[in-house]
Amino acid sequence: MATSGFWAIIKFISAIIGHMLSLLFNGVRPKAKIPAVTNDILLQSASKIAKQIRSRNIKCVSVIEAYIERIQLVNPFLNAVVANRFEEALEEARKVDKILDSPTLDDKYSEASTPFLGVPLTVKEAFACIGLPNTSGLMSRKDIISDKDADVVANLKKAGCIVIGSTNTSELCMWYESANHIYGRSNNPYDLRRNVGGSSGRIEEAQVGFK
Repeated sequence: MATSGFWAIIKFISAIIGHMLSLLFNGVRPKAKIPAVTNDILLQSASKIAKQIRSRNIKCVSVIEAYIERIQLVNPFLNAVVANRFEEALEEARKVDKILDSPTLDDKYSEASTPFLGVPLTVKEAFACIGLPNTSGLMSRKDIISDKDADVVANLKKAGCIVIGSTNTSELCMWYESANHIYGRSNNPYDLRRNVGGSSGRIEEAQVGFK
């Protein structure tokens, strides 16, 4: 009984301290969330989207447009996507639709060769992706634009994925939050007063942004 009472007191004190710290850092700002998802496409898994595109139940362009619209809606709140290639992604989506609408399909675009054909994704800014920044949040690298893809990015593209942008990270992926002096801090989608974890916190954040 004495032990349980001790931990009850510790829990109470921790709650008080947490409340005081929240007031210190957040003031009286109300808790805020990002707008809810209204497009069902954003709630589908990558494999389901790939099958829907390949079976022509949905156009690849429609998928890419849905993701772009969502990013444009929530990113001002989250600061998760730090660079984009929306126009290039839409052009690639139009090519995918043209390929899949053709009467014959080249083997290199078969489901075995490109299982994620037309599926959008974002790349962590620390990974090189042609045409996108690759600073890892370091001021000394702020002007660096990738002229080649990291192996993992190249493999995802080979599988048919379409890169729509790059997302935030902590400096050199070393810290427990997604913040740096180039892009600033990424915010928690469940409570915009708070940050997100790191160094890949913005991945979970970007995913939650679609849920």
